[in-house]
Amino acid sequence: MKKKKKNTLGTGPVHILRPKHNQGPLISACMIVKNEEHFLPQCLRSIRDLVDEIVIVDTGSTDNTIQIAGRFGARIYRHPWENDFSKHRNQSLSYAKGDWIFVIDADEKLDPASVPLVRNFLAKHNPEVISVYVRSYMDGGKYYNEATSPRLFKNNIGMKYSGIVHNQLDCAGRVVAFLKAVIWHYGYDLEGEKKQKKQERTLNLLLRQSEAKPDHVPTIHHLAVSYFAQEQYEKAYKTALKVRSLLKDDLVKRKDSAFAWTYFILVASLAEMQRFDEAEGLCREGLQFFKDSVDLHFCMAFISLGRNDYHRALYHIDKYFLCRQELALAPEKFGFVVFEKANKVWEAYKIKGMALAYLDRKAEALEAFEKSVTLAPETIKDIFISSIGKVLYRKGFEQEAIYFWEQLPATKEFEEDLKMSALLLMKHKKWPKAVQRLGLLAGINPREAFYFKGLALMEMGDYKKAADCFRQAHKVDPNWEKNLVNWGAALERSGSVEAAIKKYKQALEVAGGKDSMAHKNLGYIYVKQGKLDLAIPCLEKAIKTAPDDVHLHLTLARSYLEAAEIEQLVAVCDKILHLLDIPASLVLDSISQLANLFLVIAQRLLDRQDLACFDLAFDVAKLLGPADADRLKSLARSASLYNEYNRAAGILETALILNPKDPEVMELIKSQIKRLQH
Repeated sequence: MKKKKKNTLGTGPVHILRPKHNQGPLISACMIVKNEEHFLPQCLRSIRDLVDEIVIVDTGSTDNTIQIAGRFGARIYRHPWENDFSKHRNQSLSYAKGDWIFVIDADEKLDPASVPLVRNFLAKHNPEVISVYVRSYMDGGKYYNEATSPRLFKNNIGMKYSGIVHNQLDCAGRVVAFLKAVIWHYGYDLEGEKKQKKQERTLNLLLRQSEAKPDHVPTIHHLAVSYFAQEQYEKAYKTALKVRSLLKDDLVKRKDSAFAWTYFILVASLAEMQRFDEAEGLCREGLQFFKDSVDLHFCMAFISLGRNDYHRALYHIDKYFLCRQELALAPEKFGFVVFEKANKVWEAYKIKGMALAYLDRKAEALEAFEKSVTLAPETIKDIFISSIGKVLYRKGFEQEAIYFWEQLPATKEFEEDLKMSALLLMKHKKWPKAVQRLGLLAGINPREAFYFKGLALMEMGDYKKAADCFRQAHKVDPNWEKNLVNWGAALERSGSVEAAIKKYKQALEVAGGKDSMAHKNLGYIYVKQGKLDLAIPCLEKAIKTAPDDVHLHLTLARSYLEAAEIEQLVAVCDKILHLLDIPASLVLDSISQLANLFLVIAQRLLDRQDLACFDLAFDVAKLLGPADADRLKSLARSASLYNEYNRAAGILETALILNPKDPEVMELIKSQIKRLQH
């Protein structure tokens, strides 16, 4: 029976895990860990085809970290945690037996495509240090930041880390190669208490280190970064400002690409605090040192957009794309640096689209917006679509706004977008599509969905279905007077007049008798029914809350006329003249002159092309009659000029009654007949 091997913790012979197919130098993976049972398995799986041994320094795990590492054949060394990342990192290096050291953390994993990339590179090249890309997921995996970081280096050439936190490898004077291998980092993608604890630990270590070395630039820089990550923007700004001050007279260090990130923290902190003048000044200063900084060009584009300087926004966003392209082709030019915005291309295209939209370059703007949506991570794609729709709507590109909003899911988060797209479809008289969108809204906001769907169906002439929609809205909100009024209107138009009257009265009860539309609609119904005793009080009440409604005044005028209340008719006539800016120059000493005044009113309404009110005014004048024949003929000619031939003919018929033998009227009638025949 075979004996089980003991899992030695830093004792016994060195175990080489070299995969049989690996050729070239031996590679040792060196790690420091503590309670990493969640991340460690995926990390070790990702490197097992690359490395020949795994060296782990454990600083006090109490979970299954050590057992997991043992299953992967790691050599494990226990050291108590001393609040110094570099010390423990260097301990792990001291145990490595390979020709090359590969440094990776437990919350990271090597991209599978990078394994052959590294092996092939080492077979052909002989640098001392190799830098790779580290992509850190952020905000629930919605996006990632990117940095270039030295992670592979030759063993036994004196390479060491420094810094108790954010430990850095001293690569000064070394031959460094930049390789497009990728490490994915998950350690910043935390939520709630875990995120807070990690941020507090990092901040406390940095504060301790800054107390010991108050002028140590890398420490002060990382302290500013830590404040920024915790959204302490004033502290981040002041701390980054200290870095700038410390480097004021050292132009060589000040141009070190690592400090482009310091300028980003300065600018971004000020922008978060709405201090855009200062942000712009520091961004310009930063670009003097780092003219190829993708982050600073992005910031300047963003600031310029906020200042409505769209041409400058376009200039800097185009520079962003050029610098990003250069970064991809020649990362060695940029050194070891974190790029906050290099991979947020969707944000850059959105800025470009907004600048183009505000410059009325609609086709180019739409192209940029489409790219923004295509490139945005799935987790935030809908948020981008929503915001792009709002930009287009504010610019007046309503059809394009509808196009983007129609791509959104029907969820509570995008309720406003769904509603706005439906209302715009109604505005553009695309009733069936509006009804379809409102049907989706019904599951989120049934009150407004059924209400607006009812309005759309009214416009489509489907009054029974419209009434049913208003009924559904009423179930949700029985005290919504506007819904009750429209429900009454739908019932009225579908022929259910008595039911409509009940809804109008119900609306008045809900509104405390102050709903002008309910009074108006009731008044109109009573006018049609010839119930002037009921119609006139309703119309008078409606006018109190809608004093500028000309149609309402004209309807009341006709009602007063039919009720033979001439004094009230004259008073309303005076109001209408005032509303239409017509000077009351005629002396009223006869009904005929009152009729002429209503012809003057009719002329003004014809000029305004308010034909419904024109018809009412002319009807009142005709009922008052007889009016002045010359005024009638003049009004007929005006109607003809506006191509209102049927109305012109009706006016001439009235004139003919006054003088059946008037040759001018006869000639005008013949002319109208010819035009109608034509």
